[in-house]
Amino acid sequence: MRAAAAILAMTLGAGPAAAAPVCPTTFQAFLKKFTDDRTFQFAATAARIDDSHVEDGDPEPVSVKMNLSKNKLVFPIIQSTAEQKRLGLEMEVRDAGSLKPEVKVQKADTDWVVLYKFEKRACWVLVAREDWSL
Repeated sequence: MRAAAAILAMTLGAGPAAAAPVCPTTFQAFLKKFTDDRTFQFAATAARIDDSHVEDGDPEPVSVKMNLSKNKLVFPIIQSTAEQKRLGLEMEVRDAGSLKPEVKVQKADTDWVVLYKFEKRACWVLVAREDWSL
């Protein structure tokens, strides 16, 4: 009976097995899973991330920087592959082979640009988001 309860707890995400999701071997594979799996996205986001965005200011826009708990974030942080396609968004990966890859998501011919920064730890984790959109 205890064994069945332990298996059920692990399946539902409670218990030791839920602590560390399986990490894909390449950043490209990680990013595919990160964008298309909301549960994995939450697990692969640091407990706190640096978040910055631009707000209208007078006379110039103002950059606002915060350090947010992931529990304060709205998931998905990055739209799924299907949603990106539907919205006409383009994704560019920078330094995929490094320990600190970055992903830029933008909409062509607009000022909509968001940069996501990752770090390789036991697995890659999202550590920062910079929304440059006005």
